[in-house]
Amino acid sequence: VGGVGGGGGGGVGGGGDPVTDVVKFMQQTFPGAAVEERHGTFVRFDVPTTAMSLSDAFASIEAAKERLSVMDYAISQGSLEQVFMRFAKRQFDWDPARLSGS
Repeated sequence: VGGVGGGGGGGVGGGGDPVTDVVKFMQQTFPGAAVEERHGTFVRFDVPTTAMSLSDAFASIEAAKERLSVMDYAISQGSLEQVFMRFAKRQFDWDPARLSGS
């Protein structure tokens, strides 16, 4: 989900943090969803493929888009490379110090 916030100044009325609201929504709507990356108002989530179908995911986000002040978003399936890299990272917790013998 990217571009969270209101128009003009980027803030959202009501005093709440719009990114926090989006994170809560995603975690409640998509069981197992986790923040993978966050930069300002840009947030990337990792959502298990078992959470729901892509069409249901689009419908859920569209229904809450205005309420959460989401300006734009994208949903895609992970590439084979992303799946492999995630698997490899979990299998071998890379530690440069361990490789250098220190």
